[in-house]
Amino acid sequence: MEDILKGITTCQGATYEYEYIRQFPPLVNDDNMTSLAMKSIKKIIGDKNVFELSEPSMGGEDFAYLAKEVPATFVFLVLQKMKIIQYFIIIQNSNGMIKI
Repeated sequence: MEDILKGITTCQGATYEYEYIRQFPPLVNDDNMTSLAMKSIKKIIGDKNVFELSEPSMGGEDFAYLAKEVPATFVFLVLQKMKIIQYFIIIQNSNGMIKI
């Protein structure tokens, strides 16, 4: 990061001050929890709808503090084209119809 900053400022004849402040620890998923989550999610939404990222994500996440203390895994959940179907039970009684 500093090399990029140095290159940009040097070629422009500018100066810079660099200080990196680490905000969050790296988020490392537990292999066993990841396996458990993958199996469970695949049962619910199907194998073809679950995949691992092909590249590690460099995003910071405060969930990393929890994952340092207990076995954990971080999951991205994306919902697309979700069709919501409502079911009603109609009951006829002496006062009319009641929708439940």
